[in-house]
Amino acid sequence: MESQKNRLLVRLLFVVALTVQSSCSESVEDVDVCANRTASLVGDTMCSLNNVPFVWAPEYEVAIVYITSTWSEIATFNSSAEDTIAKEAFLSYCVRFKNNMFNFMKKLHDDPNANEKVKKAINKWYQAVDSISKKNWFLPVNPDLRHFQVHFPSSFKHLLVESTAVNGEAPDENTKREVNHFTLGTAQMLIELVAQISKQIREIPKKSSV
Repeated sequence: MESQKNRLLVRLLFVVALTVQSSCSESVEDVDVCANRTASLVGDTMCSLNNVPFVWAPEYEVAIVYITSTWSEIATFNSSAEDTIAKEAFLSYCVRFKNNMFNFMKKLHDDPNANEKVKKAINKWYQAVDSISKKNWFLPVNPDLRHFQVHFPSSFKHLLVESTAVNGEAPDENTKREVNHFTLGTAQMLIELVAQISKQIREIPKKSSV
């Protein structure tokens, strides 16, 4: 009963976030207003509690938590097909993220406005990601769907925490915009992948109970 209540709450928060998002235009001023309205309706999230500077982050967090929570209802959690879908999507995210991050690191190093603290922060982040990739992203031998149900939201959290650290060292608004752009693009990729997992799981033929 408690888990059902939690799922209903997450869904409510997601609907609220989408409702607010759909009413906002593309201007910077309206995005700020949109974020404030979302925060007032949804309440504290990991993003707000950790002072994440990206105004879009709470809505993305709610969306990722909602999408992954639905896997409990649409999957059997004993299907190798479901596990494979989630694993392939997660590894796709990891590879694309690492490649994009390398390009972003190089871009910051070539930026004359980026100071040494920013470069040091992005280097430290990339080196950590590179180390994890060589250990197969710490995946268990046979990861199942439940594993990724936790792993994707955790990946989003780590993205924001590390991006916030880099953003905090940015000396000017232009560099902060570059950090925001990279982080938002990665978050969009993550949401697209978890949504794709849901779609593919729903398309798996269900076994007959007879």
